[in-house]
Amino acid sequence: MSWYEEYFSKEWMRFRDVEAMWDKAPSEVDFLEKALQISPPARVLDIGCGFGRHAIELAARGYAVTGVDLSPELLAEARKISKRKRVSVTWRQKDMRQIEFDSEFDAAICLFTSFGYFDSEEENCEVLRRISKALRRGGRFVLDVENRDGLLMRYLARDWWQTKASDLVMEERRFDPVKGRGHTRILLLSEGRKVEHNLSIRWYSVPELERMLEEVGIYIHRLYGGLDGSEFDLGAMRLVVVGEKA
Repeated sequence: MSWYEEYFSKEWMRFRDVEAMWDKAPSEVDFLEKALQISPPARVLDIGCGFGRHAIELAARGYAVTGVDLSPELLAEARKISKRKRVSVTWRQKDMRQIEFDSEFDAAICLFTSFGYFDSEEENCEVLRRISKALRRGGRFVLDVENRDGLLMRYLARDWWQTKASDLVMEERRFDPVKGRGHTRILLLSEGRKVEHNLSIRWYSVPELERMLEEVGIYIHRLYGGLDGSEFDLGAMRLVVVGEKA
């Protein structure tokens, strides 16, 4: 089983401040509406939607949203929340390399570093190819990943923090400059249990992403330093790419 199949479970939510993530969703969707240049009832594809905070907020505003994720546990959480909020979203459990939409969407989003998981460049490029095929001509795409240059400027080989549930999270990190991959060993200490995960994510530079996107017919319109609309620079924590399908 691949690392991302094990890692993104309901337990993953213990690592995160989920309440804060939900609190940010409305303002982040404000930004997405402007960056994507959309208004209801536009059709939006959310790739790697997780527990659905952006998909649900978009659907609540009147968009026709399809959320795709590989994790059955996170999708179950998304379904439960959307039902509670009385919001309609089409949820699909699918590997992002295998989505089969054809010119069905006005916009697509892939947020919170949901890109770069696969071992080969061809596999990661296939994700972009499928997203491009899913978009209509002129449709926009927002890709939100960690900014590699900013990460390396403040790189910590080891770090730890305590969650709201009083769990202890420890990380050991290693960057491979040849393959451009960040490797992270995560230990979660919770109620006497120790859970370990080993992550491996491809960290892309702006020129690398530009080349890959252009190969699938998506051209970069603008860069941002976060979903708050901040300006992108070398030291930004995030790299938000806004592209448009030719």
